[in-house]
Amino acid sequence: MSDGIRDLLDFPGSALRWSGHEVGLIDCSNSGPVLFGVNPLGLLTVFAEDMANLPDWQQQIWVGNGVTPEEKLNLEQFTIQVRGRPINSKSPEDELKEVVERIHLASESAFGSSILRVHPDFDAIADTCHRFRGTDYIGLGALAKDIARITADSFDAGLCTTVAPLPKGVSSLKGNKAVENLVASKIGKDKARTLMGPLVGTYDLRLTDAHLPGQNAAEAAYRLIGIDRSKPPVHQAVELIDAAAKALGGVASVLQDWNLKRE
Repeated sequence: MSDGIRDLLDFPGSALRWSGHEVGLIDCSNSGPVLFGVNPLGLLTVFAEDMANLPDWQQQIWVGNGVTPEEKLNLEQFTIQVRGRPINSKSPEDELKEVVERIHLASESAFGSSILRVHPDFDAIADTCHRFRGTDYIGLGALAKDIARITADSFDAGLCTTVAPLPKGVSSLKGNKAVENLVASKIGKDKARTLMGPLVGTYDLRLTDAHLPGQNAAEAAYRLIGIDRSKPPVHQAVELIDAAAKALGGVASVLQDWNLKRE
């Protein structure tokens, strides 16, 4: 049903929201949102009674993309819909958006300006950075491309190299490398390289999305990001988004510490 989610999101006014790491809500009509879970196979699970109140055209999309039930509900959906209890987790999709704001606040406080330029279409791009984009190899590359648009492509290399001068013999640095140099000035080159690895891998993956899987460049990118290629594609997409969010979170922490040491 992962492809079905994308079909539903194509309708004007539709929305995808997350209630936890593995549960969310899809809403594309006045009939109300439908809670879904993502099981270990990367398949969406929904309760039949939640389908009953949907208009026929939506039911047809769900049924048309349905398969015989496999695997159990994930624990989060079971806790919400069977036990009736709240959960306390956050999706990597939401983490990605929040950590961008952390970087803005921390770098503006430390340097008077953000190391991330505000992309005019940030909200629209961030909304497309969800796991259901990565249902196959091409989709994973497209997801990486959008994550790179709001990270590597938006880093202010000029500001970074003003704060942390270029290494001897280096004439210029762009994007991820400029930020890596900035971070390295505080935590050292090795730690900075490890921290920025997932963002570098994401940028590299976006450059390979037009090529066949299995090529050396793509496989190296997967390793840098930390994607387990044995997992279902949707879970690989989760790992991609999560790795990018964690790397940005590491950068934000360095910037926050930078600011504290100035006080």
